Amino acid sequence: MNKRVVPKGNLIKETNYKKILQLIGKGENLTKLDIAYTLKISIPTVTTNINDLKQEGIIEEVESDIYTGGRKPKVIKIIPNSRISIGMSISKYKVVVVFTNLIEETILVKEAESQGGELEKYIEIGKKLIYEGLEELKIERDAILGVGISIPGAINQKLNVIEQTNMGDKQISLDYIYDLFDSTVYIENEANLSLLAEKSLGKHEKLKNLIYIGINEGLGGGIFVNGEL
Repeated sequence: MNKRVVPKGNLIKETNYKKILQLIGKGENLTKLDIAYTLKISIPTVTTNINDLKQEGIIEEVESDIYTGGRKPKVIKIIPNSRISIGMSISKYKVVVVFTNLIEETILVKEAESQGGELEKYIEIGKKLIYEGLEELKIERDAILGVGISIPGAINQKLNVIEQTNMGDKQISLDYIYDLFDSTVYIENEANLSLLAEKSLGKHEKLKNLIYIGINEGLGGGIFVNGEL
């Protein structure tokens, strides 16, 4: 995966914070004790992590709906739209931007047709859609975890360039695209990203070997071998 990370003191990327969020993101009513037991992390560590995430506005503690006598326990819940991820899909005739929240819900989809041109033009259209979407959702730019961009073309990681696209572009610097955004940016071939999506969000998470074939304006594919792209 080709990426440039923009450090923002992002707690979500720290290991324990990430484990906690992944666990409570499953929708279960979990207390701090439940989290400590499930993740095999000490209660003081869980408490510290929970307090940090609360301070960042990512989670909240609420009274449980389950009452067994005595004081109701407090359970930890994610505030879904406190952070968002953005995906941008570029094809020859259209740019689509998708906004998802911390529990993997799609909260907004925006798209715009294009009459052709260089890849830079498509990226600029996508960037405009992102800003329009943030305004509609009333979400600040600091809430963006990252922007993933799906490119219909070949990427040369050693040279740090997009070698060519099906729109006719050649030798586009990845740094040029990174510099258009003030968030962490991921750039990858569309077929590889489709394969990663099927691997992580589909029914094939446990498979170590997987082949994806995509038919769009052209024919593309991606391969997982021994768990690696």
